[in-house]
Amino acid sequence: MTAAQETVVRIQAYSLSEYEQLEGPPFPGGDLDFEVPFQIGMPGALSTTYVGTHGRTTRPDDTPPNQVILGGFNGRLNYAITLFGGIDPSTGGRVGTEGSLALGPAPELQALLGRLIDGAGVDIFRGPQGRPLSSFETAARLTAAGLMIDGQGKDLALRDRSWLLSTALHDLRYAGTGGLEGPTELANVWRPIALGYVEKVPPVLVDPPRQIYQVSCARVQAVTAVQIGGAEVTPSEVDYPTYDALAAAVDAEDIAEGTFATCLAYGLFALGGAATRQVTATVEGDAEVIDGLGYASTRAAIARRIATGRGAERFAAADLDLASFAALDAAFPERCGWYWDSEITKEAALDDVMRGVLGLWFVTMQGKLTLWWLREPPPAEEADYELIRRSGDLRGGDADIIGQPVMVTRATSPRRRTDLGYAKNYAVQTQDQLAGALAGTTAALAWGLPQQTVSEAATWISRVAPTAPAVVVETGYPDEASALAECRRAQALLGVQRTPWKMRTSFPDGTDVVGKSIAIRGFADLGLDGRVAWCIGAEPESGLLTLTLWS
Repeated sequence: MTAAQETVVRIQAYSLSEYEQLEGPPFPGGDLDFEVPFQIGMPGALSTTYVGTHGRTTRPDDTPPNQVILGGFNGRLNYAITLFGGIDPSTGGRVGTEGSLALGPAPELQALLGRLIDGAGVDIFRGPQGRPLSSFETAARLTAAGLMIDGQGKDLALRDRSWLLSTALHDLRYAGTGGLEGPTELANVWRPIALGYVEKVPPVLVDPPRQIYQVSCARVQAVTAVQIGGAEVTPSEVDYPTYDALAAAVDAEDIAEGTFATCLAYGLFALGGAATRQVTATVEGDAEVIDGLGYASTRAAIARRIATGRGAERFAAADLDLASFAALDAAFPERCGWYWDSEITKEAALDDVMRGVLGLWFVTMQGKLTLWWLREPPPAEEADYELIRRSGDLRGGDADIIGQPVMVTRATSPRRRTDLGYAKNYAVQTQDQLAGALAGTTAALAWGLPQQTVSEAATWISRVAPTAPAVVVETGYPDEASALAECRRAQALLGVQRTPWKMRTSFPDGTDVVGKSIAIRGFADLGLDGRVAWCIGAEPESGLLTLTLWS
């Protein structure tokens, strides 16, 4: 007989009041030789509260020991995840997550009002009733987004840990004090950053008298080319270790006119002579060694650099679904890159990186940052899960389909055309802004375009359904071949009719099913029997999960 299950919620919040009752060590200022509990004058002290489906106190040899677990929690997790709306992540957008927990009326929970709930850590554990808490599985790692209290109980709003990515990609700004800190007009200006391989980027002139430019906020792998008005400048092949060394070389006239030298350690280059037209560069970007990794040039590697590299808040390597990063790297090994010269959040940067391959990112209920991209589902025998309409001769499966599937949207026309941009031009220039030698050339035309574009269309769809969607997306690719391959893949995938369905299932809430492939058995009358779909959403209902499936 299966043992009854127990659910425990741990809420870790900071005190807003002057005094916070602490139940025992460790204390914020170190261990103190006083009896506990006691009142300590420590605003901002971390306080931990446990609420469970069964009130009890943990054993002395458990982790944590002798911990009071308040009762009254119904054990149900009201928390929904939706990857994107509609049938196309390029147009439907990433929807995200939301949820709440009903904690019950325990009077001890009134103390939560005196704590900083917004951003508090919320961990949910499940295991056999009465067993050591240390043996429970982690069902979810979330954060709180607020608290509502009334006579019926406490409702704790929830969000996933993606809030860590709502801060700026980095927090480096110019001081405006001269030298590497730039002139006064650059004071408090956000420093640019290049990730991966980018062309035609406008660097920041940090030292006007010396014509020293910065292409990225820290070390770069290479500055492979520099242009003035689109005309190539000859590289000197000399790299200086510091800004001071580069500046000294300029002062000593060691950099010949018409050439450039670099200081890769600080993302700098200097021109030999003054520039009278727009200066641009081709860069292999950020190469700081972070978490043991240096220069990143593939989509997955750049996404990892964004999530873990810099900024006030970041994910640790242990918080990444590394298998999803490896899978994306295997599917899209081509070099790519992005350049941001105005402040951008990490989540917006990740959106830019993933959008070009019908991709998106999300944080699982277990707190893992995951990369995912839309593609044809695998064969039924390779699907992650199997759903069964349990009737007649249908048996087995990982979960049952309860009730009737429901079509999410009306059947609509498939995509008629895909336009993908590549070789982005970050410094568009008109003919009169370019060097005279470029007049009338093919290269001059490229400088006047924000990007190059490849297209793939289903002519028959355009003919019979002229209002069918046509999508334009930037890819981050520098070359036509990579963009064209993805363009053809995306159009083939979405140039046929796709339908999202909702199905109530017997999966318990908290099951890691979003982004997974689902084989369906049953409902031949709806054309679903034998079909494999992607799970793009999950929401709990009475302890079970209703899934949104894209097929």
